[in-house]
Amino acid sequence: MSDYPEQDAIGSQAGSEEFIRMRLAGGRFDTHLVPFDVLSDLAAYRELVVDLARVLFKRSHPNRRKVPRGFTDSFQLGIESLTPGNSVTLASRTFSNEAYAPLEDQPSFPFPAHTEFVAAREMIFEVIACANSGLPLPEDFPRNLASKFNRFGRNFRQSEFLELSEGGRTPVRYGGETRKAIVLEVGNSYEGHVEGDFRFDGGRCTEGLIHLIADDAATIDLVVSNRDEWSYLNSKVGQTARITGLGLFDRQDRLLKITEYEEIPFGPSEPIASTAARLREIEDTPAGWYSDGNPAPASSAVASMRTLLEAMESSGIPRPYIYPLPEGGIVAEWSWGGWEISATVEPGSDAAEFLAVNIDGPGEVEDLIYFNAEDLAATALRVWSQVNMEESR
Repeated sequence: MSDYPEQDAIGSQAGSEEFIRMRLAGGRFDTHLVPFDVLSDLAAYRELVVDLARVLFKRSHPNRRKVPRGFTDSFQLGIESLTPGNSVTLASRTFSNEAYAPLEDQPSFPFPAHTEFVAAREMIFEVIACANSGLPLPEDFPRNLASKFNRFGRNFRQSEFLELSEGGRTPVRYGGETRKAIVLEVGNSYEGHVEGDFRFDGGRCTEGLIHLIADDAATIDLVVSNRDEWSYLNSKVGQTARITGLGLFDRQDRLLKITEYEEIPFGPSEPIASTAARLREIEDTPAGWYSDGNPAPASSAVASMRTLLEAMESSGIPRPYIYPLPEGGIVAEWSWGGWEISATVEPGSDAAEFLAVNIDGPGEVEDLIYFNAEDLAATALRVWSQVNMEESR
C-alpha cells in the first residue's frame, strides 16, 4: 500500500492545461485504431519540446551554463483525452512539491512555470509550416535539433499523418514528407518505415551486419544487435523473407540500411545455388555494387575460389554460400553444427584464409589453404578436419 494514499490530493495540487491537439489520420488511423508503436512518437514530441526549451532558456539567460534544477521535470506531457476521429489532446501539467513523495533533496517550493516550453511549441509549429511551404527552417531554430524530428513520426506509414493545432490556431499537417524535409535541411539521410521482401546474402559478424538484396537488386545492410541473432540470420543465406521495421534513407529515398526490425518470418529453406552458377553471378557483379567507388569482384579471386571449392566439394565438404566483399575479394561461408566457417580469397592472394569459430563455446581454427598445393583437395580436407579435432577436445 502506498504511504501517500490521497491520490486525489495530488491531482488537486497540480494544474494542467491543454498544450497541443493532434489528429491522427490516414492509413491505420482511418480505422479508428491507434497502434501502440505510435505512442513512442508522442513521447518523441515531448522530448523535442524539452530539448528546444533548454536551448531557448540558455539563450535568454546567457549568464547561466545550465538550466535550473527541475527544469525538465516541471514540464510533464500526457494524453488527456482521445476523442472520436482519433483526436489526441496532450495536456501539460505543472507540479508542485507536494505532488512528490517527500525527499531530502526536494525543493520546498513549486517548480516555476517556465515559458520556454510554450515558446518551443510555437517554434515547432513554425518549423513545420516552413517545411510544408518549401521554405528554409526559421533562422532562430537551432540546426542541431533538426535531427530530433527523426523520432517524431518515424513509426508512421506512408499515408499517415498528424494535424497539429492549439487553441484557435489553424491546424498544420505533419507527415512523412514534412519530417523528411526538416531532417534533410541539415543532414543527408532520414529514418522511415520499412516493409518489403529481401533476400539474405551473408554478412559481416564483426560489424554486426547482415547483407540483404531488395527486389530491385539494391544491396542493403541489416543492423543486428547481438551475435546469436547474427548467426541465426546468417544461416538463412539464399532465403527471402518479409522485413518490417525502421530504416535509414538517403535524399533520393533509397534505403541504405535497416536499423530496427520486428521478428522476421521465414518460409521453408531454399536450396543454395550451385557453385558454378553463383560464381558466374559474382563474376558479373559490376563496380559500385556495395557503395560508390568500391571495385567489382576481382577475376583472380573468382578463379581461385572456383579452384578451391571444386577441390573441397570433390572431398565431400558441403556446398557453401558465396558472396563478394566490398574490397574485391570473395568469401565462402558454412554454418556447420555449432561452427561458423569461412574461407576468404583476397585479390591476388596465393592462399585462402580459413577461419572456423565455435559459436556455442570456446574453440577457433585458423589456417591457410594454398592454391598451388600438390593435392589441393586433400589439403582442404585436412584443414576442414581440424574443426572435428577441435570439437572433440
